[in-house]
Amino acid sequence: MTWTHIHASFRIDTLNRMNSEYRIYFRDELVDIPDGLHYFIQENPDLQKMAAYVITFWGDLLECNFDIKEFFSGFIKGKDIRQGFLQIEIESEIELYYYVNSENELKKIFEKNSGQ
Repeated sequence: MTWTHIHASFRIDTLNRMNSEYRIYFRDELVDIPDGLHYFIQENPDLQKMAAYVITFWGDLLECNFDIKEFFSGFIKGKDIRQGFLQIEIESEIELYYYVNSENELKKIFEKNSGQ
């Protein structure tokens, strides 16, 4: 059995719908989260500021059955992401680190195979 550990954080101006099967509402907008992922949304108390929210995801998934990078790429699509990162660790296999570039895409910045 393989564990996959996920940590991601995005500083954003808007929340739009994500694609999956689990549904949660925030400010009357549908947010879908894959099974096993958790999240926290922090709203900027100063509503006059551009950066309105930070959303952080984390999870320890046993036998992960979805493409993590694809899920988060879909999540950030169409949003005004100011800053963001995604960290994926597949136990005893690989660690992957991504950041959100100016085109709102996840770009790999680091990869480490186990034993390196």
